[in-house]
Amino acid sequence: MQQRVGSNNSISARFETITPACFASSPGYGYDCIGDFPQAAGLVGYLDRLEQENALPKLILYNNNPADNYLFASIAGSFQDGSVPGKIQFGSGWWFLDQKEGIEWQLNALSNIGLLSGSSG
Repeated sequence: MQQRVGSNNSISARFETITPACFASSPGYGYDCIGDFPQAAGLVGYLDRLEQENALPKLILYNNNPADNYLFASIAGSFQDGSVPGKIQFGSGWWFLDQKEGIEWQLNALSNIGLLSGSSG
């Protein structure tokens, strides 16, 4: 399972009110940006609930805000149950972070507080 978190898709609605004719042909306008949302409580609650129900799958968490890299790396480390090495992983940089610097930020955060050798990213 893969979970992508941290994008802000609500910008499209703002542009729709300005120039609605440009957006008549497609619901995906491409005016997304990095979201600045509190991620920890909701994500930890979601993963905890899955774990309590013995339903937590192997999971890769992808982050879209570099400010949350350490948060995601630590959350991934908090839900290892020993059943599978690297059961929950902090995935590689994606979307706004899938370039050299974003990938380095992700790898640095993961290697500083997690296990890089078991990572898929």
